[in-house]
Amino acid sequence: GASLGYNEWDADKMKALVERLVKEKIFPIARVAVFFDNDLAKRRPELAIKNQNGSLWRNRRGDYWVDPSSREVWEYNAEAAKKAILLGFKEIQFDYVRFPSDGSLKAIKFPFWNESEKSRAETIRSFFEYITNDLRAFKKDVVLSADIFAFTFLVEKDDDLGIGQTVDIALPYFDFISPMIYPSHYSAGNFGFGNPAEHPYEVVSGTLEQGKKFFGGVDPASLDMLKWQKIRPWLQDFNLGAFYGKEFLKKQKEAVYGQGLKSWLFWNPRNNYLKDKY
Repeated sequence: GASLGYNEWDADKMKALVERLVKEKIFPIARVAVFFDNDLAKRRPELAIKNQNGSLWRNRRGDYWVDPSSREVWEYNAEAAKKAILLGFKEIQFDYVRFPSDGSLKAIKFPFWNESEKSRAETIRSFFEYITNDLRAFKKDVVLSADIFAFTFLVEKDDDLGIGQTVDIALPYFDFISPMIYPSHYSAGNFGFGNPAEHPYEVVSGTLEQGKKFFGGVDPASLDMLKWQKIRPWLQDFNLGAFYGKEFLKKQKEAVYGQGLKSWLFWNPRNNYLKDKY
């Protein structure tokens, strides 16, 4: 996958990259970071989330966000996706399709979103409806996917984690949904482990098992397998909390297969993927 922010693309280089990926039999996926967008927020501050004093708001890491209810932001991301499709990407994967989750959230002032008019969850659902309709009208066979927090599988159905993100909201609109199941990101005590990172099989399997409540239940006879196969989890390929070598990668894949799923993605933040680990 390639992470895209299309304002400063070199189209020729990007096209050459896609052609190389296809030649190497690698399926090209363009990852589009939607509402977390430093570049757009700084270029178009009127679209950015603000502090109460009007300055640009930043999350805990110091990054800028744009307003999830802004139609201009939606259109900007649709145009980015269309350019990626024209460059040859076969799938568009949307990330950060949510409201901010960390930082001084009470200090936020939204330039467009009004909670009394539309909930966070309904705002995100409206964006999903807009972007998928627009892109499928542009190219009928484009594959569309979305990244969501793994914790959406662990909470109750109506719990949007305060960020507008739930399984039920995303499911109707995308070909694949990718919960980010990184065991190192789980807190001590999750699934009964002091350090969940040391237990990749149990964390991945347990998360998926709990997520089945959104697909008919844990009983195989009641599980909607057609919808269940839309789940393509992100798995951990980086050292945090434990050493993630070949054995821990294997355990995560086995957990996915054990839950009746056929596909997965591995994430390494440095894009350092070693073939012999898989």
